[in-house]
Formats: sequence, structure tokens, C-alpha cells
Amino acid sequence: MSSPREPTVRAVVVEGFFTRLGFGMVTFALPLYGLSIGMNVAEVGILAGARAVVEPVVKPLAGRFVDRYGIRRGYLGAVSIRLIGSLLLFSATTPAALFGVRFLQGAASAARDPASISLIARQSKLRLGRAFSPVPGPWWSRWSSPWLAASSTATGSGGATWGRYRSG
Repeated sequence: MSSPREPTVRAVVVEGFFTRLGFGMVTFALPLYGLSIGMNVAEVGILAGARAVVEPVVKPLAGRFVDRYGIRRGYLGAVSIRLIGSLLLFSATTPAALFGVRFLQGAASAARDPASISLIARQSKLRLGRAFSPVPGPWWSRWSSPWLAASSTATGSGGATWGRYRSG
């Protein structure tokens, strides 16, 4: 029997999965878009790392905000800012706008983490590791480890081969 608190945890986990999936797709396409609007390779590299630079700066402030104003307000605010940042990507036609959106996305991700972790820790009856990493069963680890290793190797090899082909 499911506790009334578990749907909240499931919603946070599902939201986290799908928004991270979306960010993964954006992160893959962003360098190509940056090059198409006139950025050079160095600027594209800085753009790719911009979000990672903003997160550690904003995360302590976001944690303080969650403690002061509440988990719900912090979580909904962070998810809303994340949505706005994703929508703003459609209107970012200059390098400066693209950097601004990327910084906003980094701030939103940093704000979401303390709120979602606090919410799951408070609401879940599961062990916290299982709440953060829901896995279908013990068979998953036997199946997923070799598959993930093979796909990572293939992806890395394919990228290296493509890079040699394109530069040669």
C-alpha cells in the first residue's frame, strides 16, 4: 500500500528525470547552435561550461532560501525558473543572450537541488538511496552495467573517429 507522501516523491523523481533528459539534449545541440550564430570554438567551450560555473556559486544561496522560505516555494520557484530558461532558448539569437540563458539555467538547477533533496528526504518512507535512484529490481544491475559500459565506449569511440574524419 502506497503512502500519500509517496506520490510527491514520485513526481519529483519524474520531473528530475525528464528535465535532465531535456537538458542533456540541449547540451548536445547547444555547441552546434552557438557555432551557427557566429561563436568561435573557444566561446562554445565556455558556453558549455557556463552552467557548471554558476551552480556552485548559487547553490549555497538557494539552500539558504529553501531553509528560510520553505521547500515548496523553493522547489516550485526553481522549476519555474528552469522552465522559463528553457523557453528563453528559443529567443536567444546572439551569443550574449545564449550566455544569459545558460547562466539562468545553471542558477535554476542549483536552486532545484537543495529543494528537491529536502523534499524527498522529508516525504519518502523508502531508504533515501532508493528514493533518489529508483531501480526496477536486482536484475537491473546485472543487465545495465555491461550495457552502459559498452554504450559509453561506443559513444566515445564514435566521437573520436568522427573528430578525426572531420579534421582530416
